[in-house]
Amino acid sequence: MLKETKNKEGQVVWRYDNAKKYYEYLFVKDSAQGKLIKKLVFKDTSKKPSGFSQSGYGFRGALKPLSFLLRDTFTEIEEIVVANHASSIKGKKINFNKKEYDSMVATLGMVYKENSNRLSHSALMEMANIFPRKFKTDSKTSKYVPGTLNQILSKKGIVSQLSTDDISKLVEILPPLMDRSAKAKSGLLSQIRFTDLRDKSNKLELKNIIDWYDKLLKRKAQKENDWQEFFKKNILFFNSSYINLIDRANIGFSITIPDFLLIDQFQFVDVFEIKRPDFKCLNYDKSHDNYYWSSEASQAIAQVEKYIFELENHANGLITTFKNNGIEVNLVRPRGYVLISKREMLDTKGQKAYKLLNNSLKNVQVIFFDDFLNNLKNKYTIISKSKRKSA
Repeated sequence: MLKETKNKEGQVVWRYDNAKKYYEYLFVKDSAQGKLIKKLVFKDTSKKPSGFSQSGYGFRGALKPLSFLLRDTFTEIEEIVVANHASSIKGKKINFNKKEYDSMVATLGMVYKENSNRLSHSALMEMANIFPRKFKTDSKTSKYVPGTLNQILSKKGIVSQLSTDDISKLVEILPPLMDRSAKAKSGLLSQIRFTDLRDKSNKLELKNIIDWYDKLLKRKAQKENDWQEFFKKNILFFNSSYINLIDRANIGFSITIPDFLLIDQFQFVDVFEIKRPDFKCLNYDKSHDNYYWSSEASQAIAQVEKYIFELENHANGLITTFKNNGIEVNLVRPRGYVLISKREMLDTKGQKAYKLLNNSLKNVQVIFFDDFLNNLKNKYTIISKSKRKSA
């Protein structure tokens, strides 16, 4: 049996059954809102809904603008039902999905509170202007209303609506959020899965790097500077064995070294010589039925060998120079890599010859641009599969 709550005039305003989670709000018939809406029904609701006049005069506070919108749209509403069903309008009946209704109410409440704060602040400013001795202004910035961000980001399709500045600001606040989470001993923050967030971010970043690499590789006009820039910016991200990149421009050297050196987790140094993907790697000698390094590949290999020699020959002085710049290095047998050409430019026989020639090199390895791309794609595939398994 439904219980009833009446106003001072003895009119029934609420009918409810707590056990069945049912609430029914009846509008006073001769009130402004009552002339439009007869009643509101809430199902699957554990507590009495708020935002209504207890005298039966309808929506109030943050929900009052909703009554104006309904008045301008409908001439008569038999009932409004809020329950765990789909939102719809059928004749004189409006059905709200409970989650969507709650979200709307929360948003309106947030805006209402913000506007109230602004009005209060404006009133204070005006009164302080008129009566400066009596009213003192607060120089502090307006306070953030808790729940504002949650309501905004909970909206459907919000991600596609964010501007570049919005995304940039969200990314900017993530580090302090992580710090706060790490310091939290209990509660929600300590349970936030920032590891998942980091992994998803890394996966997205790797995908962007692969797309950038692929785009560079497909260019008709190849430039070494473009590839130098790409590897300088990204190699520490996609190759986790390296922990530092030393830019020659930032450290003074009296000997010849490449534009940048890579330091692994054990402080050993690797040398990279980056050429172009459109350069030939091998030449073929028909008279002897034999392959040999192309002039571009030979020059690059010789250059890397020279770098390695210089690093080893001046190890003591370089170690001191690095140390003065806060960098610990180990210059024992540096490794060298030449990035040049593409595997697809060689036939099967040429690829076998490349393998033999590459294996014969000492401390230097020649790598194809398309092989490097395939390695990145394989890494991305492995990461994607591992995420699906752990999900």
